[in-house]
Amino acid sequence: MAFKEITKHLVSGNYNPSDGSLYSRFTWIWLTMLQLCVSLTLASRGWLMMKWDSHIRSLLWHEEAVSPLLEKYTNLTWEEYALESDPFVTGGIEWFGIILMLGAVLTLLMRIPYFRVFKWFLIPLWAILAIDSYSNYFDVSYQSGMLVEYVLQAGIPLLFLWVLVFPKMLKKWGWMASLLASGCFIGHGMYAVGFHPVPWSFQVMTMEILGVSEESSKSFLYVIGILDFVAGLAILVPCLRRPGLYYMIAWGAATALARIVAHYDPSLNYKGMDPWIAECLVRTSHWLVPVLLLMLLPLWSQNGRLTLSLLEISSQTRRVLSNARILKK
Repeated sequence: MAFKEITKHLVSGNYNPSDGSLYSRFTWIWLTMLQLCVSLTLASRGWLMMKWDSHIRSLLWHEEAVSPLLEKYTNLTWEEYALESDPFVTGGIEWFGIILMLGAVLTLLMRIPYFRVFKWFLIPLWAILAIDSYSNYFDVSYQSGMLVEYVLQAGIPLLFLWVLVFPKMLKKWGWMASLLASGCFIGHGMYAVGFHPVPWSFQVMTMEILGVSEESSKSFLYVIGILDFVAGLAILVPCLRRPGLYYMIAWGAATALARIVAHYDPSLNYKGMDPWIAECLVRTSHWLVPVLLLMLLPLWSQNGRLTLSLLEISSQTRRVLSNARILKK
């Protein structure tokens, strides 16, 4: 019943505030979805770093950036560092990946009372994601689109930490999540419209899935880039928020699944799905965070303030159920 009502809300936007059982399930579902989103992001990024490397390597092997540090803090020359650093860089990146995957498991435990202290582990996990995201930005010669596209993936641990620490401040959570989702789609749009060079991977996936020519794929991506800009701005405007979120859910899920569809190959080991399943899962936040924002919309009053927090909903639900038991007796 709860799933049916929530699905109905996602389309029509109506809830019955007197339905205590629905709110109880809504609270559990909402928090679990956010928790799962964080865990999948950490696990998949951790796998990609451990198994498939990271752009952090480019950051650590950039002569102009690293040489001054070597001269200042060590006795190594750049040539010595370049020859000797590979095992340490490789091992460090692999350990970053392992830490992220362990963090994914811990994330699933953080709502259990005995494990709540582990919520602070989300900060170093965020730091690893932030370093990895910055290294992508660095590796493409500081293209601003790359920086803003990764803010949602990197910021998802902090969104979960915010709910755990400040459960009554969902209005600010909503605005932070909206800004991160907006940045993600605007960054993607900057590549799709050609503000930065259109990635060949975008074109290949479009051609493989839609069966179109290279020129047609560029035209398609240009239209999608414009829609990305529109959606990224729309979710920041109250009257346009719902259609903007609909687009983000649909296109965010489509672009994540495109990694699997475009690279499926029965002739390869694991059907060619490693690393593409991880590349799909690491983009879970691109569509699931908009779903979470959409679920929160009816909790806003007309002036934009949240009328209830998740804790207040849970408290009201407990009172309703308690009164119901008393009446039955």
